[in-house]
Amino acid sequence: ELDNCPAIANTDQADADGDAFGDVCDACPLDAANDVDGDNVCADVDNCPAIANTDQANVDGDALGDVCDACPLDAANDVDGDGLCGNVDNCPLVANADQANADGDVFGDACDECPLNTPNDIDHDGVCGNIDNCPVVANADQANADGDALGDLCDACPLDSANDVDGDGVCGDVDNCPAIANPTQTDTDADTVGDACDNCRKDANAGQEDANGNGVGDACVTDRVGAWTTGLTHAAGAGNDRLLVFMVGYEGSTDTQVSTVTYGGSSLTRINGTAAGAFDRIELWSLDEAGIVAASDSTFVVTYGGANPTEEHFAAATIRNVDQATPVVASDVASTNAPTPNPLTASVAVTSDGLAVAASICGDTGSFTWNNGWSEGTDQSLSSSNSTSADHAVTADGTDTASATHTNQNERALVVVSLSVAR
Repeated sequence: ELDNCPAIANTDQADADGDAFGDVCDACPLDAANDVDGDNVCADVDNCPAIANTDQANVDGDALGDVCDACPLDAANDVDGDGLCGNVDNCPLVANADQANADGDVFGDACDECPLNTPNDIDHDGVCGNIDNCPVVANADQANADGDALGDLCDACPLDSANDVDGDGVCGDVDNCPAIANPTQTDTDADTVGDACDNCRKDANAGQEDANGNGVGDACVTDRVGAWTTGLTHAAGAGNDRLLVFMVGYEGSTDTQVSTVTYGGSSLTRINGTAAGAFDRIELWSLDEAGIVAASDSTFVVTYGGANPTEEHFAAATIRNVDQATPVVASDVASTNAPTPNPLTASVAVTSDGLAVAASICGDTGSFTWNNGWSEGTDQSLSSSNSTSADHAVTADGTDTASATHTNQNERALVVVSLSVAR
């Protein structure tokens, strides 16, 4: 019988790996191939038995040395079997050989909870950011009262789907001018419509009615406050942007000029006037809001450039909502020294929502009739003359004609003025 260790006594002839060498003389008693790769590491402890790697380097700490490890940085060695090592596989536990990654994050689509959202539900509310209406604020219920793109929890204007479209810092649901920036929310007339978009800033009109659509609300068109009055006293009516209109007329032997007119100490401005025959004169004067407020009483004082006429006519009316900067749009006069033309007319340019005002005097007694829908204010007969005043609402830009017929005309003068609405 042959000895498996001829030079070393081993009576038992033990040979664990079954090669030709007994264990006591076998350099690799547990490696039948006896270090086949020749790296001085027996195969039973060599992490690369068939490839020489004396240093036994094994970065990922698995059973395979780096030189024979298909995935030297993946201890699981491509556990999902998709041909990609776990350290470079964007889904290490889910096979996805194509490595598709729509959102470009570190997770492949096959294992990405939010394949279209790079932050991957950063607020952890269970709703991916690409469909989350509050991507950075947790709101699992996605409540969105105004139905815009923002959830209530992250919506600066949760009840305004336009989200403060005018950018004034006030949400549309509470903004009194939602489409026009007005951070102060000024509302002079307290009608819930801010001044910046109110078509009547000084007259309450929550409905913003504007029949002719010209931007001036029906509530603040130019109109008369109360009735025309005769004489030298007139209590100014209430309202905003008022204009006091005063008629002065006379019959006299000379054409004495009207020098000044005051109201409670405030000086009026002459608008226009004319005379007819020998002599009947008619004029219109006005006083703005500041003058009305400054007036110390309600009495007019008229002074002339000569002796006072023998027969004087006075009338006054308070007009509200008149443009204070440019109250008068236009004025005109007409006169005749004869019974004709009758009616006597004069025309002026007018602007919508303004008011036309006129006055006339006749050198004989009688009465007036106003035509063209005008409203008569006064019709005053004295011993030898007759005067009248009237007004007419203007609904559209154009021309308005003051036309008055007299029952006993001999000579006559007429003045007309158009007033501009305050805006």
